[in-house]
Amino acid sequence: MLFISHLGDSAVALSRSGKDEVLTDSHRPYGNNKVSLEEIRRIREAGGWIVNGRICGDISVSRAFGDIRFKTKKDEMLKKGVEEGRWSEKFASRIQLKGDLVTSFPDVFQVALGSDDEFIVLASDGLWDYMNSSEAVRFVRNHLRQHGDVQMASEALAQMALNRRSQDNVSIVIADLGRTDWRSLPVEQQNVVYEFGQALATISLVSLGIWMSTLLAS
Repeated sequence: MLFISHLGDSAVALSRSGKDEVLTDSHRPYGNNKVSLEEIRRIREAGGWIVNGRICGDISVSRAFGDIRFKTKKDEMLKKGVEEGRWSEKFASRIQLKGDLVTSFPDVFQVALGSDDEFIVLASDGLWDYMNSSEAVRFVRNHLRQHGDVQMASEALAQMALNRRSQDNVSIVIADLGRTDWRSLPVEQQNVVYEFGQALATISLVSLGIWMSTLLAS
């Protein structure tokens, strides 16, 4: 059994016989999926607003540790925004903040693991914004087939994200569940055209989500 406590925009993907399954939902203030829409509603009910996919035009994640300016120091955040010229004093006077705009309340759940479950990829959005889970699982699986070393696979996966011009923090942990004899499996051939198309699709979806949240906020 796998127990997960998750918040923020990192994500966990599971490989089941080479098929990817994303186990978490990113907590972001943009997008049109169910979780994002719930986060947007919660933020607005707390008195916050969203600009270009960012809470108060600042942060693009809706659940996180820290970020106290969106929790117990919201009044100071409003005052600082006036001082920095980000909004007017008149605008700030109309804002009534009734709750935390960013919360540290996690999603907690469990996943039953079977004999076909191979490994888990836990990574920050510096990876997932530039590579989808299907491609990441295939990439890691091929590396484990070659050498069976999760550290080497993690470093290679991070380098792939950097090669795609990821500008964000790229943190990756790969957990081999110990159910697979990697060296007995043949290495899959890479389809460069397919992978390039997948990368473009992933980046396009992120951009579309930010654009749609901006429309909803206007």
